Amino acid sequence: MMYYLSFSISSNCGLSAAAEHLQNKIVTLNVINSTDFNTVIAFTLARDIDAMRNDFAKDFKTVYIARGKKAAFINGTKISHGIVPAMISEQIIPLYPIFAENGSEWFNAIVLEKEHIDNFVALIEKKNNIETLDYERIRNGDSMFSIIKNANRGIFTLELTETERRIVNSSLRQGFFSWPRSYDLTSISREFGLTKPTILYHIRNAERKVMEALFGS
Repeated sequence: MMYYLSFSISSNCGLSAAAEHLQNKIVTLNVINSTDFNTVIAFTLARDIDAMRNDFAKDFKTVYIARGKKAAFINGTKISHGIVPAMISEQIIPLYPIFAENGSEWFNAIVLEKEHIDNFVALIEKKNNIETLDYERIRNGDSMFSIIKNANRGIFTLELTETERRIVNSSLRQGFFSWPRSYDLTSISREFGLTKPTILYHIRNAERKVMEALFGS
C-alpha cells in the first residue's frame, strides 16, 4: 500500500539561502546522490548570478550557472544534508521538482510502506528541522493524478507576483471562476482595497502567465 508524503524543512543550505536572499524560488529538477554529495540540476527566475554564487559558496563544491532571458540554469555538486540518502535508505521515491524559498525546502515523495515514514523522519531529523509533514494513502489513479498536479503546480505559477497569486487564490476559492459566480469584482475589490480595473488587470495578467506556461512555446 503506497502513501504520498509531503514535507518541508527549514534550511540554510546554499540553494535555500540564495532563494531567500534573492526573493525567488529555486526549483530543483533532479538530484543524484553520491555518499556525502548531491549533484543537482535546478533553475530560478532570479537574475543576480553573482549573488547566487556567493550563497552557493557555503556548500557547493562545483557550480555552473547559465542565465537566459527569463531563467538561470544551475548545475552543481553540493554537500548533502541527508534528505536524499534517507530516501534511498527507506526506498522512498522522490517526486520532483523540489522548491526552495524563504529559508525552507519543500519535498514530495511516494512511500511504498507506511512503516518507512517513521524511519525516514528519524533519519532526516539528525541533520534537519522538519517544519511540516503530512501523508495520505494513495487509493487509486485519481489520487495519483491529483498528487502529480499538486507536485508540479508551482512550476506554472512561478512568474506570478505575490499580489496576483493572492487575488487569484481568493477568487478561485470563493467562486469568481464558477458559473454562476458567487464572488464578483466588487467583492474582490472590497477585500483587497483595490479598484475593480486594477483587480481585473491582476487576474488577466495572472491568467496570461499561467496560459503561456501551459501552452506557450
